[in-house]
Amino acid sequence: MTEQQPQHESLAEQTIRRYRSPESLQRTEKRRRFSAIIFVVNIVLIMVLYLFYAGDRPRDLYQSSTFNYGDLQFRFSVMKERNTGNYIFSLTTRSAPGKQAFARFNNGIADLVVAHGSTVLVKMPVGKEVAALALKPGDMDLQKVVIDRVEMNVYTDGHPEYVVSPRRSLLSPDRPYIPLTAEITIHADRPVSTTLKFKHEVDQ
Repeated sequence: MTEQQPQHESLAEQTIRRYRSPESLQRTEKRRRFSAIIFVVNIVLIMVLYLFYAGDRPRDLYQSSTFNYGDLQFRFSVMKERNTGNYIFSLTTRSAPGKQAFARFNNGIADLVVAHGSTVLVKMPVGKEVAALALKPGDMDLQKVVIDRVEMNVYTDGHPEYVVSPRRSLLSPDRPYIPLTAEITIHADRPVSTTLKFKHEVDQ
């Protein structure tokens, strides 16, 4: 038996009444819940894809260490170029605050050695043309050495047994790597050195 509508009820009033019926409200609520679920799923998928994509790219690297020798302050740092993957090692020398500093060096300012354990991968001079530094307060000397990623790969590609493969997860998409150490030794009257540990990411 069909429901009889009052004769005086207009078409607009009938439409409003239908949309306000319990069945219509229930259908609208279900559509809203479904749309919300789809939105959340899309956000999660985008985050997953981003994390895995970011994990496959070389990660940024910058580490530094500071030390003093007399009235000189040294900062030794390593960073990796994003585009080439080459390593840039820099040695920054400053005078102590408010002081003039002078130092002589034997056969250049320093030597840089990159090693895996006791195995030396690269050994290079730093500031090999510098026999002495005279720095006024606020002065700075900067020496840079660039090591091609290929030089590292010659060793790492030949020793897959040393590769560390961290367990990848959404929160930690680390790439396989070989742990290396960079040591710089200042050629002063009393040799002084410092080291940096870093991860050389390998392609697998």
